[in-house]
Order: sequence, then C-alpha cells, then structure tokens
Amino acid sequence: MYDEFRELKTLNITEAKILLGNAHYDKGCSCGSGTSLAPQKLKALSRYLPPVDASHHNIENAKIYNYCDVKLTKDSDDFYLELEKKAKEMLAYDKFMLFFGGDHSISIPLEKAFYEKYHNLGKTPVIIHLDAHMDILDEYMNSKMSHACPNRRAIDHGYKTTDIHMIGIRSYEKEELSFWQNHPELDVITADMFRKLGYEKIVESIKKAHDDKTVYYLSFDIDIIDPAFAPGTGTPESFGLTPLEVRSLLDALFSSLDIRAMDLVEISPSLDINDITSWLGLKLLYEIIYYKFERNQN
Repeated sequence: MYDEFRELKTLNITEAKILLGNAHYDKGCSCGSGTSLAPQKLKALSRYLPPVDASHHNIENAKIYNYCDVKLTKDSDDFYLELEKKAKEMLAYDKFMLFFGGDHSISIPLEKAFYEKYHNLGKTPVIIHLDAHMDILDEYMNSKMSHACPNRRAIDHGYKTTDIHMIGIRSYEKEELSFWQNHPELDVITADMFRKLGYEKIVESIKKAHDDKTVYYLSFDIDIIDPAFAPGTGTPESFGLTPLEVRSLLDALFSSLDIRAMDLVEISPSLDINDITSWLGLKLLYEIIYYKFERNQN
C-alpha cells in the first residue's frame, strides 16, 4: 500500500510547496454532519491516486507536507483558537497553505490569520468563496461561528465587503438577502449568472476589481457543485455547477490571480455514495496543484 499522497508526500518541510492542515470538525453544521471525517477519508483515498492530473501532467514535484491535525478536544472556542494558531504558523513559512475541512466554519479562523499576515505586509487580502450559499449571516441557530457565518466574520475581521467574491450561489436566508440589498457592492455570482456570463468574464471582473498588491484566499465548499455529482455534503443544493465548469473556473482563477491559501470544506464521507464526492474533491485538488505549481514546468 502506498503512503498518503504517494510521490507527492514529503517529510521535509523545506522541500514542500504545500503545507497541509486537517481540521476534523463539524460542530458548525446546521444540517447533515460528518465533515469531521473528510480529512481522514481524503488522505486515505490519496494512496490510490497517482500524482498526475486529468491531462496526464506529472505533478509529483509539488510536494505536500502534512503539518497538523486539529481536533476538538475541549470546546469549540479552543478548537478555533488552535486552528488560528496553526494557520499563523503555517503562513509564516510563505508556502501555499491548504486545509481540509471540516465544515465551512473552519474558514473563519483561517481567513482571519490570512488577513492579519498579508494586511501587515501591506497587501490586500481578498476572499474567493465558491459555494451554494452566501454564508454571510451574523448568527445562525444561535451561533456566530456557524458554517453559515464565515463571510460575515471575515468582514468583522477586516475584509471589506468589496473584497469578498461569492461564486455559485443559489440558496439564501432572508437576512442574507437583506444584507445584500443594503450592501449592493457585494460581488455575488449566482449559479444562473455563472452559466450566463461564463467563467472567463467572472475571473476577469475579479482581477479588474483589485490591484497587483492583492493576494487571494480560496474557500472551496464542495456544494458549489450540483449534488448529482457531489452528493456527500450536508446541505446539498440543486441547480449547481458541474465538475467541468468548476474545473475551468479553477484553471482561470489560478492562471490570473495570486492565490496563496485555500480550504476544501463540507465533504461528508458518511453522506456520500461510493466516495464519489471525496474522489471529486481530490481530483479537483490535483488539477489545482497543476495550475498553481506545475503548469509552467511541463
């Protein structure tokens, strides 16, 4: 049996291009849970996946170093504090930070750490939020740390409303619609708008909105993809994007923007069918690794 990530894996942090963190947490879920099992599942399946993308590009030089596993040991507050601490440590290496969730609430401390690092360096931190949901509620089910709140907490932590780009949206709470109405500067690309505009125009618009001092955090919720292709998630929403559409979007994003960190969240192995959602997440991650690190080397 191969090790996790096979030839991509390294035990030498110096040679790594990617630092991987694993957030085993699903207490921020409001519907189906099980996302705490995703990091373990993704790493287990990676043993079977050769380090080659779908277009037969070898990506094994983009080494991955497994930096940390953050689990719930006391209470949720302690978990989020530990996650933020680990993110700050990882960002200090100036390597690409990747986190496996976990529900989408894990993005709150990760995006906070990202903002603080790059804001202090005179950069403009910007979030690209791939999701079926706006996740901009102030509070949901009596929690300000719900997976429905990451973008609202990001604003609390310093991000401007113009520095959050939401793509694939097709589900809304009344409070979110009200917030959007009061903040028309929010960049919300619904799934229907995505199909009408096309990914090239969307990425071009994001790029034009910012200067060359901008760095990007990509928050990738698997439910941006239609549940026909990705059923293993707690809040499946119909009328979503296809895997090929998301693949093309990711290609354009990584071609045009300086993306320094990302998370992959809301995969729930316990709700999946034959692991197809986990496999899809991994396959798209390997496409990202090619776009980010190997495109100009092949």
